[in-house]
Amino acid sequence: MMSTTQSLEPIMRAAVNTAQLVEAVEDMGFDDVDVRPVCGGFGLFIADARIAVGQGDTLLEASEDLLDRAASVFYFDAITD
Repeated sequence: MMSTTQSLEPIMRAAVNTAQLVEAVEDMGFDDVDVRPVCGGFGLFIADARIAVGQGDTLLEASEDLLDRAASVFYFDAITD
């Protein structure tokens, strides 16, 4: 049987992942940044515009997928000279 601490660990890690993502995006100069639950995962929103969605079988997988997708958006979709 899994202890309460063990069962909460993935949820807490997912919460840390999403909080760190919000902080990182705000550090880039964006305002009104939010992570919200969406069907099967989490969505990153800036000023109510959906920027990226992460999905997974668990909250932790969904948060990690969101981190990957957000990184892809900000890294590969960045405007360059």
